[in-house]
Amino acid sequence: MKDRGALANIDPPEETKRTEAAEDLALRVQAVVSRLEGEATRRVGLRNQLEMRWLQDLRQYHGKYDSEVEQALKDKRHRSKVYINKTRRKTRAMAAKLKDMLFPADDSNWSIEPTPVPSLVASAEAATERARQARAQADEAAAMADEAGTQEAQAQAEMAETAAREVEKWLAELNGKRDEAKDRARAMELVMQDQLVECQYEAAARDVIDDACKLGTGIMKGPVPAGRRRKGWSKVETTGENAGTTDAQAAAAAGQARTAEIYELEFSEQDPTYQRVDPWSFFPDPDARTIGDGEGTFQRRLLNRKQLRKLGKDPSFNRDALRRLVKSNPSARTPSYVQLLRDISGDETNTGVGRYVVWEFHGSLEPEEARDLADLLGDEFMAREAEEADPLDEINVIVWFCDGEVLKFDTHPLDSGETLYSAFRIEPEEESVWARGIPALSRDGQRAMNSAWRAMMDNAGFAAGPHIFMQRDAMEPADGDWENLTGPKLWLLREPLSRDARLMEQFQPTMNQDQLAAIIALADKFIDEETGLPTLMEGEQGEASKTVGGMALLMSAGNILFREAVKNFDDDLTTPCLRRLYDWNMQFSDDARIKGDHKVKARGVSVLLVRELQAQNLMWLLATFGPEDPDLKLDELKGELLRAMNLSPVDYLRTPDERAEWIEQQQNGPSPEEVAMEELTIRREEISGKMAIANMENDRALKVAQINHETAMMKMAAQSNQTLDQIRAQLDMKDREIESNERKFAAEVGMAQQTGVHSGGAV
Repeated sequence: MKDRGALANIDPPEETKRTEAAEDLALRVQAVVSRLEGEATRRVGLRNQLEMRWLQDLRQYHGKYDSEVEQALKDKRHRSKVYINKTRRKTRAMAAKLKDMLFPADDSNWSIEPTPVPSLVASAEAATERARQARAQADEAAAMADEAGTQEAQAQAEMAETAAREVEKWLAELNGKRDEAKDRARAMELVMQDQLVECQYEAAARDVIDDACKLGTGIMKGPVPAGRRRKGWSKVETTGENAGTTDAQAAAAAGQARTAEIYELEFSEQDPTYQRVDPWSFFPDPDARTIGDGEGTFQRRLLNRKQLRKLGKDPSFNRDALRRLVKSNPSARTPSYVQLLRDISGDETNTGVGRYVVWEFHGSLEPEEARDLADLLGDEFMAREAEEADPLDEINVIVWFCDGEVLKFDTHPLDSGETLYSAFRIEPEEESVWARGIPALSRDGQRAMNSAWRAMMDNAGFAAGPHIFMQRDAMEPADGDWENLTGPKLWLLREPLSRDARLMEQFQPTMNQDQLAAIIALADKFIDEETGLPTLMEGEQGEASKTVGGMALLMSAGNILFREAVKNFDDDLTTPCLRRLYDWNMQFSDDARIKGDHKVKARGVSVLLVRELQAQNLMWLLATFGPEDPDLKLDELKGELLRAMNLSPVDYLRTPDERAEWIEQQQNGPSPEEVAMEELTIRREEISGKMAIANMENDRALKVAQINHETAMMKMAAQSNQTLDQIRAQLDMKDREIESNERKFAAEVGMAQQTGVHSGGAV
């Protein structure tokens, strides 16, 4: 029999070791997830005050009072509860103006430019001057060699010619590099434009602008791989003995090879996409002023079972963890703001159905934590990277987790390490990612306006009719109603009425409508000043000048604050989002034509100019320099002028080929068909002119005859001492007599033709 010490020295089985290692790994992973969940919970708690302000903003936007004011108005039964919703109009006007400026239909608010172009341009200009000087020296040396005729002069001329050719070769290389850089930048811009159209970037950006106008901050995420697959038809050529034939045709054409073109439906992963992130579900580092400076970001997703199952179709997610979540019930409660938002929008439905709170973390982890998560999900490459990482290195990862389960673990998609989130703020605040929107900026003015409006309505109610004072013990209404004085109404006296007794007195309250209306107008003016959105920018001209120059100056002055907001959009959203898309293409694209040292240029402010003012400036530029100025890009100027007038340059400007053809036609003269057509047009115009003159002569003659007729009638009336109406009456009687005689004559002629004998009348 073996003792216990001997048994203790026996190595445990390999299965037991693996089980213990798995349990130890699960504990370490659980510690990582618990830390992330604790940080997410802390950030949610720190944002309560901000979310309360957002709820006030949305209540104000939807025209509802705060809960305290609403309860106070309910306690006062006979007080007015009206609301002038000026905030909604201001918010929508700001959002519409920004969308119209940032996303014009005929232009783009960004472009891609090659970074080395400025240096290349300077080098090319210097090379051009050197080439000109070298060529002049070579020509001078050649002339001197011809004149001198010596070998020494000829050698100097050859040296000067060689130097000139070297400089010209250098200039050609510089111009080629500059053109190549521009071509690559243009190719990159076209690829990025196609990607943005495919992922509906503009629609997402419009939603971000709405969030920024309502709450103060809008969040954009991207580029990220699209979660859905795109369908497309592609042409495939098949070659076979009977390809593309029916059974009968195959039998008839046996042994003959055929080639057919068929189309197949293919599924491919969509290009990088952008997503609008709900500000209510986005939690950046509260101690950082910008998103990129923070210790990671958390995005909350409220998912049901169907949405969890949809995540299982993505191979990058942990299907075992998703299965465990689907089998269990959600352990977290739905955030309270969801029901509060429903109450504000008027949806009183309270489903009470819980959702799975799935967190998406973007940020850095310690190398040990990253290695544990990689080991859990079997990512050997990431585990090796984490093992070899230096403590000073930052390991940027993406972690999805829910209820202690790790759903996804992946590395940051961009090698640049730049955060995938960008925040647009209309009016940035110090030391905070979050800003204030239009409702928050106009809060005091909106309250003052509503208070004055309620006071006016209450005053109108008090002063709608007289207030009655009466002796209640001396009389009573027959219907028992003391409040309504609508009549006729019977009143019963309780005692005989004395001679000088007055049972009723009345008092008419003062109507203070003018004073209260002045307060409302003043509050309206304060809202314009607080929001920086004057009524002129909302589409109402008011008392503004109606001249073109005056309107242009007013619109330019009103656009100052919009320029600042658009500049913030360029700096906060356009530039970082498109720079990340450029990095994505440089990292993942296989197209070598688009690779290069490029930069993103945001053009929101340049596109912003008021169209009328821009057109006026362009016309002044054209008139000042003239169309023949060699420094003026006439084609570009014409295109911008048409765009400023909301006209398409494609419809009104000739292409270079069309222009060359038109010039050739002008030089060669018109064709015989065109000459004949022009002559026919001239003849038609001459005939039309003669007909118009004849019609005018006929009208004039008719008018002269009418005038002569009236004059003759007036003379006849004066001679016979009768009125003009009497003369007209006599003429009418004469006309009727003539018509009667004509009818008689026609009847007699008809009778004579039938009988052959006249009836003794006129015939």
